[in-house]
Amino acid sequence: MKKYVLNLLLTVAHYQAIVLLKGIGHSMKQYVYQNDINLINSLYESDFWKIIKEDAAYYHKNNKFKKDNAIRILESLIKSIYVDPDGFDKALAAEMQDFYNKMQESQYIKESYYLSINHQKCSLDALIGWKPLFRFRNGDKKWLDDLELIRGNRMGHLAFPVQKNSLNQLRGILLKDRIDYTLFDIKLFYDNAAHLKLQKAYEQELTRKWLKSFGTFNQFIERMQLNYFVYKDPITFKYDVIDLSLPYNNDKSHCLKEIPKKIKLEEAYITNIFNYIKKCGEELSTIHMDLMNDYYV
Repeated sequence: MKKYVLNLLLTVAHYQAIVLLKGIGHSMKQYVYQNDINLINSLYESDFWKIIKEDAAYYHKNNKFKKDNAIRILESLIKSIYVDPDGFDKALAAEMQDFYNKMQESQYIKESYYLSINHQKCSLDALIGWKPLFRFRNGDKKWLDDLELIRGNRMGHLAFPVQKNSLNQLRGILLKDRIDYTLFDIKLFYDNAAHLKLQKAYEQELTRKWLKSFGTFNQFIERMQLNYFVYKDPITFKYDVIDLSLPYNNDKSHCLKEIPKKIKLEEAYITNIFNYIKKCGEELSTIHMDLMNDYYV
């Protein structure tokens, strides 16, 4: 019965959230993430969300539920209306192709939602996804500002080859999308280490050839413009990966020695990512406005 009621709530909420924006105001070309934010913001401001909070509090108070599950329901609602920019935003892909072309011979790919790096078809992924941001703020609306910071910036995105068991997929499953652990594992690949966290990706010919096409880990970091996350040894000139679980410090003492068995997204890690974007970020431009979708605002 509880499952049925929850499913009904999700269906109604999905419909009402879309109605909130449909036909209201005027159309405007936007990135997909911007429409996501507008839509989710409307959900927060809706009477429907107020009713859900009131009902959840009532049932919790009267011992119908062990805890107030309003935030859990809200996350489910957002999941039902959120559109992933990585797979549906032509303008974002074109913008990021320009970003990577700064460090390589200019190249493009015909498929709209992908880009070419070292002549390999790649897909995008956010440095931090919406769910970790939502949970970091405990569902507070402030997470939408964090999403704007990440998704509205070139430095808020990564790109890796498209394939089964891709680096994008495996780093999410095995490393909780942590960029420091991902880079540390890739460094070990260049060092010819065995039994790595992302081993299934390295065993794929496309990914293996793509990584080797950079030559060295140093060159990979520089071409992918990820220098903020590494420390350069003054003697060997080799890069070591900085541990973002600690307050950021570009120093040997703050470099990773290994990937811990229990992987977490600590507050320090998320704060370090926010600071990286604020310090080094390049906001997305409107150069590729012709590729944007029209949305009601």
